[in-house]
Amino acid sequence: MTNAEITCRSLYRQCVLARDRFCQIFGCETSLYNLAPHHLFHRSQGNWHLLFDIDFGVTLCPYHHVPFAHERREEFWDKIIPVIRCKDEARAVKILKQKNSLNKVPNLRPDYKLIKGILRKQLKDIQEKAWMNAF
Repeated sequence: MTNAEITCRSLYRQCVLARDRFCQIFGCETSLYNLAPHHLFHRSQGNWHLLFDIDFGVTLCPYHHVPFAHERREEFWDKIIPVIRCKDEARAVKILKQKNSLNKVPNLRPDYKLIKGILRKQLKDIQEKAWMNAF
């Protein structure tokens, strides 16, 4: 793993955690401790182009991460989409459109320098929005 990829992963994690702030499964109030960003679409499914798109990331606690996101996928979708839809309808539509799409982009390696710049800007925007909402 290159330094650029490590930086991108770290920025992606910061963006998703800063946006969500707690586990996104309805009824779970776990926050801050041991949260992990989860990719809704995996690289192994031909989704390299979505790897660092924060719209396709969701924050989960350890209790929900493995059982729902990796073992019981359909039950996970049934639980997560309504939560996302309540917060951001456009993001939910984008996710569902990708989920139902059979058109996968070839597994091309991402341009980490470009992604790093995009993620830094997104993180700054999220932090500024959180700061503005604090008052």
